[in-house]
Amino acid sequence: MAHQIDSPAAMPGQPAEDELQALHPEQKITLAGRQLTMREYGFVEGLRVRAQQRPFLDALHALLTRGGSEFTYEAIQDLLAEHHEAVRVMVAQAAGVEPEWVDGLSDTDGSDLLLLWWAVNSGFFLRRVFNRIHQDLMRIKLLRQTNQDGPTSSPSLSAPGITEETSPTIPSAS
Repeated sequence: MAHQIDSPAAMPGQPAEDELQALHPEQKITLAGRQLTMREYGFVEGLRVRAQQRPFLDALHALLTRGGSEFTYEAIQDLLAEHHEAVRVMVAQAAGVEPEWVDGLSDTDGSDLLLLWWAVNSGFFLRRVFNRIHQDLMRIKLLRQTNQDGPTSSPSLSAPGITEETSPTIPSAS
C-alpha cells in the first residue's frame, strides 16, 4: 500500500538534490530587474526544438566532426552568433520570456543569459549530436563489413572528419 513521504531526500537510495539538478538542471538569475528560471528543454519540447532548429544542430554537428582542436569556447560563440535568430528564440523559450525582451538586454545581461542557457542546455544539444555521430560510425562500420564481404550496392557514407580511429568518445545517451 502506498504512503506519503515527506521528503524525497529522506529516502535511501534516492538521488540527492545536486544529482537531481544534474538530471534536470534549472538555474535562477535576475537580469534587467526580472527574475528568471533557465531550464533544460523537456522531452516533447525537445522534439520540437530538434525539428525547428535543424540548421543549428547540423552546424554543431559539423563543428564537432571537423576534428582537431576546433571545438573551443570561441568556436561555440561564433556558432551561436551565426544562428542568432534561432538562438534568440531558444534562449527565450528556455527562460520563459518573450524573444523581444531578450532583444532589449544590455550586452552584459545578454551575454550572461546566453552563457546560462548554454550551461543548462548544452547537454541537450550535445546528446543529439553525439547520437548522430554514433549512428554515423555504425553506418561506416557496417559499410566496411559489407565491403569486406564482397561488392555491395550500398550508397557511400560520408561523415566528414570522423573515422572509428579519430572519433571523439561517445557518451551514452541519457
